[in-house]
Amino acid sequence: MNRPMNTLMNKLPLSLIGFLASATCVTALAQQPALDHVDHTVVQGDTLIGLAKRYFDDATQWVALQRANPSIRDPRRLQPGSLVRVPALGLPGPVAVHVSGQASFTRLGQKRTLAQGDELRESDMVDVQPQAYVTLRWPEGIVTHLLPGTAMKILPPPGASVQARNTKAADTSQAPRARLMQLQTGIIESRVPPGVAGTNYQVRTRLGTAAVRGTRFGVRLPASSAMVTEVSEGSVQLAGSGYEPLAVPAGTGAVADGSARQPQAVAMLAAPGVDATPVLTPESNLEAAAVAGAANYEFEIAPAAQPDAVLRRASNAAPSFALPRVADGSYRTTIRAVDAQGIPGRPAVSALTVITLASPFISEPRNDAVLGQGLPTRLVCSEVPNATRYEIVIRDAAAPSEPVRVDAGTSCQAALPRLPLGRYEWRATSLRDLPGGKVLRSVPSPASRFTIAARPPAPSPSERQEGSGVRLRWEAVTGANYVVQVARDADFKSLVSENKVAEPETLLRLPTGAAFFVRIRTIDAAGLPSDFSPARIVRGPAWLGSSDGAAVRDSSGAPLVP
Repeated sequence: MNRPMNTLMNKLPLSLIGFLASATCVTALAQQPALDHVDHTVVQGDTLIGLAKRYFDDATQWVALQRANPSIRDPRRLQPGSLVRVPALGLPGPVAVHVSGQASFTRLGQKRTLAQGDELRESDMVDVQPQAYVTLRWPEGIVTHLLPGTAMKILPPPGASVQARNTKAADTSQAPRARLMQLQTGIIESRVPPGVAGTNYQVRTRLGTAAVRGTRFGVRLPASSAMVTEVSEGSVQLAGSGYEPLAVPAGTGAVADGSARQPQAVAMLAAPGVDATPVLTPESNLEAAAVAGAANYEFEIAPAAQPDAVLRRASNAAPSFALPRVADGSYRTTIRAVDAQGIPGRPAVSALTVITLASPFISEPRNDAVLGQGLPTRLVCSEVPNATRYEIVIRDAAAPSEPVRVDAGTSCQAALPRLPLGRYEWRATSLRDLPGGKVLRSVPSPASRFTIAARPPAPSPSERQEGSGVRLRWEAVTGANYVVQVARDADFKSLVSENKVAEPETLLRLPTGAAFFVRIRTIDAAGLPSDFSPARIVRGPAWLGSSDGAAVRDSSGAPLVP
């Protein structure tokens, strides 16, 4: 049912630039059937006067019930079990032009989801959830923002006749031009165009009433019961029980705490300094300069083409705010400093461009790779849209130290610089160069780790003639394998053979008297290669050989020496 209202009302100014709701996405719900009446089943003891009090919070509206139910002859005697048609009283009010998150309205005792496009009426109660934001537009062009956690009721104008307000076909241009709201809790921010002549726009609370024309103002009624008024444009008169009316001019605010203490107009804090046209990525931070005297800061963001369609509102002790995840495009942001009394300062409004700049995907070397110190290694990451270049940052994973920054160029690749032995992690960041020397940076990629390990020493082989071949031996390395290359030239461009052996020795069978170049490298248990041993010349046996290089032997089997 409708909430009871305290009729003690004082004047409260609101804030112009609607703070944004930390809501998620804008949800345009399917249009619900119009709620223009309910049928009440009569129980013993019901009267039209009682039903008017129940449904409209106004016993005098029993006349409207009798007009809607002409068959009822005695408003004090209703037949139990019969139906009474209870119409929705009042003229149409504002339309919900933007709804972020969950909000609802209650009409004739029925609670319904508030969706974009819904038309509210006088006597409707509106509830905005803590993570939601609602923008209403009245027929006269007045814009009302309901911030997160706000509960308010649209009031009928005092003294308006039931007949004029209870006809669906009523000519709204002839209707009383009073637009009244009762703020139960939360924040209402309003923009009343100066050309709306004859309209009496009021925001009422249990502590006062703000009635204005041609202004931008805000009324806050937090749970602490203090009423905060701030005026961005025009002037608002703050009046309440126990103190003299106070004119609150543009650029000031005032606090009424329900006591007899006279409120005073206080100058708003200055607008925080911000970059006039920042370009950021989603989930990056929007920074502003600190303001002397600020207790906290408030932030909101809306599409540039729809400034009333607030996407997010946030509060923070520092002038730094993480952007919500929004689509690429142009936005309008507002940051305000709030003083110790809760009065918001002048807004810093800036145009913001959001460009999605993804972090690169690390591809080489694989995570937890073991790399040999001094070996040529390339760090490779994937290219992403909107990036003009990339940066790689390498850090010691075991101890804090100054990072090594590497320019990865336009292809997201760079040579690994020589590093001391140890364990490291590296990340890649996408960069986009902007006009004026500014650079847009993505969030760094997840870290990939690698270890720089010592490489095994190069073998130092010895050789001796053995039968028809040459045997090479060298010092063993535990768990290692070895690569033996034989070539006709010292540059090893013309390989004769390349063999991998598990033991620290090999037997080379070479043509008689021919000279070849040989080199050997060790591959340790971790797969790290040593340098090749210095190339050495080995020759075939110094005995007679056949055309295929085999030794010619005598009858006893010994090679024949020339």
